[in-house]
Amino acid sequence: MAEQARQRYVDALDEVHRAAGRPSYERLARASADADLPISRSTAYRLLNGDFQRTPDWNTVRTLLDACRDCAPATRSVPTALLDPKLWHRRHLELETALGAAEQPALAPQAAAAPQAAAAPQPAAAPQAAALRAYARRVAETYGRLDLEVLTPDHDQGEQPVVELREVFVPPSVRADPPQVELSRELRQRLLEGGELSAEQLPPLPPGLDPERLAEIRDAYQQRPGEPVLAVLARDDARRAVLLGDPGAGKSTLAHFLALALTGAELDGAEPLAALDGHTPLVVELRTYAQEEWQRSTFEDFLAHLARTEGLAPPPDVLLPILEGGRALVVFDGLDELFDPEVRAATARRIAAFAARYPDCRILVTSRTVGYHRAVLDAAGFAHHMLQDLDDQQIAAFAHRWYATSCPGRPADAATLVTRLGDALARSRQVRELAGNPLLLTILAILGRRQTLPRDRHGVYRHAVTVLVARWDRDAKHLTAHLPPAVADTLDVLGQEERLELLRLLARRMQEGRDGISGNHVDERAIEELFREYLQLCDIAPDRARPAARAMVCQLRERNFILARYGGGVYGFVHRTFLEYLAADDLVYRYEHEREWTPQQLVDEVLIPRAEDPSWHEVLLLVAGQLRERDTGALVDGLLRLHRERHDRYEAGKLALALRVLAEVKKIAVLADRSNRAIDAVTRQLDQEEGQSYGTLSSALEGFGPQWIGRRRYLQWYALWGDARGDGAGAGPASALLDDPDALLRLIDGSFGSTAYAVVGRVLRSGDIAPGVLEVVIDYAADHPDLVARYLLCTVLAGAELDDSDMTTVEAFFRRQAIDDPDSFVRALAAERLGKGRAAFMQPSATSSVPGRSVDSAQAEAAVGEAVLAWRRGDRMPLRNGMNWLINGRVVTRMPSWQRRHVRSWLDRHPEERAALVDTFGSAASAEDRLLAFSLIHVGTDRADPDLLTLLLDRARTEPDNMLRSEVLDVLGDRPDDARVADLMHTALRHDPAPAVRRTALDWFLRREPDGTDLPGLLLERAADDPAPEVRRHARRALGQWWFEDPRCVALFRTPWAGGDSPDDRWVRFQGRAATGATTGELEGLLAAEPDERTRALMQRTLTLLAPPRPVTRLALLRRLATDIRRLT
Repeated sequence: MAEQARQRYVDALDEVHRAAGRPSYERLARASADADLPISRSTAYRLLNGDFQRTPDWNTVRTLLDACRDCAPATRSVPTALLDPKLWHRRHLELETALGAAEQPALAPQAAAAPQAAAAPQPAAAPQAAALRAYARRVAETYGRLDLEVLTPDHDQGEQPVVELREVFVPPSVRADPPQVELSRELRQRLLEGGELSAEQLPPLPPGLDPERLAEIRDAYQQRPGEPVLAVLARDDARRAVLLGDPGAGKSTLAHFLALALTGAELDGAEPLAALDGHTPLVVELRTYAQEEWQRSTFEDFLAHLARTEGLAPPPDVLLPILEGGRALVVFDGLDELFDPEVRAATARRIAAFAARYPDCRILVTSRTVGYHRAVLDAAGFAHHMLQDLDDQQIAAFAHRWYATSCPGRPADAATLVTRLGDALARSRQVRELAGNPLLLTILAILGRRQTLPRDRHGVYRHAVTVLVARWDRDAKHLTAHLPPAVADTLDVLGQEERLELLRLLARRMQEGRDGISGNHVDERAIEELFREYLQLCDIAPDRARPAARAMVCQLRERNFILARYGGGVYGFVHRTFLEYLAADDLVYRYEHEREWTPQQLVDEVLIPRAEDPSWHEVLLLVAGQLRERDTGALVDGLLRLHRERHDRYEAGKLALALRVLAEVKKIAVLADRSNRAIDAVTRQLDQEEGQSYGTLSSALEGFGPQWIGRRRYLQWYALWGDARGDGAGAGPASALLDDPDALLRLIDGSFGSTAYAVVGRVLRSGDIAPGVLEVVIDYAADHPDLVARYLLCTVLAGAELDDSDMTTVEAFFRRQAIDDPDSFVRALAAERLGKGRAAFMQPSATSSVPGRSVDSAQAEAAVGEAVLAWRRGDRMPLRNGMNWLINGRVVTRMPSWQRRHVRSWLDRHPEERAALVDTFGSAASAEDRLLAFSLIHVGTDRADPDLLTLLLDRARTEPDNMLRSEVLDVLGDRPDDARVADLMHTALRHDPAPAVRRTALDWFLRREPDGTDLPGLLLERAADDPAPEVRRHARRALGQWWFEDPRCVALFRTPWAGGDSPDDRWVRFQGRAATGATTGELEGLLAAEPDERTRALMQRTLTLLAPPRPVTRLALLRRLATDIRRLT
């Protein structure tokens, strides 16, 4: 019967809708904008599609009917008979009767709280229960669904499905009595994470904040840990509470959740509220109560009005006993939404008086932090709590719930979207910063259905700023600022685009300030002056522009959640992400619209100079994502040039930035040549170091798709050259480019320890592990022939974030290894993990700090002096032990910066010792003494010192010891901007008698690629003519790695090599043949003919990596079979 009544009702609505020409839901919503109770697009959708379980509000239906009438074509209006109010009122009563009879009555909270009433019903109990059931229905209708229209972009309005609050709500956490200070999200997160706060670790701070003050704030946070908000609100000490939070932190949503939970709705996560069973919830929206008509009325009067007009409170005769009996939770929502400070203060006093009238009731007040004064409610005994940003676990829970709801019946699509959002949060600090705010997280989730994060984050940021600045208060909260008429009229001039332009100009002013974009702060007077000048450009008189500018600053801070006031008249962006987005938008606008720079000027004079400052990197990435491919390609070229010209060979920041810039390009195939060049720079970096930058480069490579041309190029290099190095440096980037567990796990077979560590760390990074993968990893950890690999694999397993069933499997593995592993180190690791209990499996192994880093500077400098003096007396051991970073060959530049500072400081205070070292370097009879003197001079002298350069140039020509001469030449190679160094390298490559020196010079050419040099031609010359086989082989390796497409290189590897029949030569030739296009059959022939066992193993490993991967399940079966056979035999 109920279903038939609903269908008749919907059919009648559809008849009206059809007669109106079937206007869109969006058009119906716009047509109702001026109604007393406007409808949203989603409301129109639900009514016209019968998507309701309870009777719709009568006023809402009337609004829909009026909107259909107004949308009808002028030539064909809706027949009057279809809109007859009496007819519709009768239909509405029939529907209400049918649905009310079919509905399972909700348990009235008061009935639950008074079991004796169920045993002996009182005459008034039935009407009271009916009233409470009716109220519960209205709560469900009003608060049950999220209105996402304001958050959804206009082009996506028709795509967003209806979302129930109960389906997606994730309770946040709160902290009691948080510090009363405004901070940017970047600083707040740093404080919450704990740890030391040195000046070097922090961005430039605004006036009034210093590391000591921040340490006090951090300690205050740590003394009040976060707690689940529902559990806090259910406690006795929170009977009177104020809940503070930023805009979008979920204050109103929490109020609605409480109302739903306490009126009988079945909600996940509401269990902590069990202590409040029997309480009737009441939500008082203070923005409505603050209207002039209620200025002289009590809250009881207002609640009676809500009961009479909207059904959003029980009738007074039902409500008053509930209040007097202390069986209510009254939520006063939005104290901050009363803009007039006097009205806000008066309302706070009325709330305190209401609490005094009903001392046994629970009272909750919500407000934004900015502008809240706690004195009145403090005196009335209210506890204060601050809503916290969502943590990673809460964000993940929201993502799973959101996409399960928005992709009904499509679990695979939902899982893909969850993974995509999770990857974006892991890879982008900026996206993660926004995601802590529930409002902004919802925007990310909505836009994440159609856009790929973080690559498409520019559009996401724009929409988020637009929602906060131009739409949230107006469209979602229906608030109008309390401003003098002249100021309000002036600000009405500023539409959405004008407000965004103002913020762009503010970001420009901030980046041009003393601390630049890293400081994120600017003086209030400068902001007001900027806004005033802009308003005057809009033809606003100066006497009106000045107060309007001040009002705009206040709005951006107090209402829009854009600016924070740090004190002392200093402001900054709450989210650095918004500053970075606006700064990027400003640069693009000046380039494309104002034509301020030519393409070359944009790259050479604007973008490349800013690449030296890490605080600008995100801005450059956002710019790159908006430029044309040609301009982005020029930026990549400039960054690769900076990488070649770097002074520290182990620094790969510019190279990583070039990769991240490439990853911003949507039509990346247009830049295929830049992709190949960037990958060649990556592989050259990895080939000439010992893994110092693989982590940085791995992170940068994670942003590319499976079809990217650079991916194929890198994986071929790794299979042919990178894996055989054995240091695992190339495995990290390879793992970053592989999503397939089959391909990832194949890298472990026959690998060394560090390779296994990098690969398995990638495989187990996510808790969502493919079937069979964990079993394969455990088999490797149990039986890998390399001890280091086995130990590191066990370490990764111990630190992996796994679900309960997988964790049980890992625990069982460690129990076996603690007894059965043949190595004592692995047994000790397994026993330690088991001994620490289950919680230890969720934390990686502790790592010891680097020796000397925490040593007192004075003590460290004294130790340097004592070692030097002992050396003068003939005892080299103290200096050799203290300088062990320097005397192991070609590691001079790897000395940590903290050690360099100690050596340099000691030499600065003892200039006579520096002079003595120079004499020793030039004249000591012992090569070891000259090496020690050289090492101390190099690390203890400013690199820009011209005397040091002159000394090194001289010793590179005259030093008699080949190894030391090679070291000096190697250090000079970090000075790319000196022509004398280039001349020296050319001479050394062709004429120095020592192979080590010639190889050092060859490495310099590979690292720098000097302009005007035919580098492949030079390598071919060395490959053919150098007298030393190791130098010839080195040149051939370089040709096979980076010039394998050059016809001269192809010919080199296809012809026999004179004097090149050593195992090492045959191995390089095999690699080169594979790189230049040899077939699998040709390579297998070289393998079959190879007599050397070690070389055969390398060739076999390469062929394995080049072959298609086997499925994990089959791999697990084969490994399990092999393991069982080995154990039996």
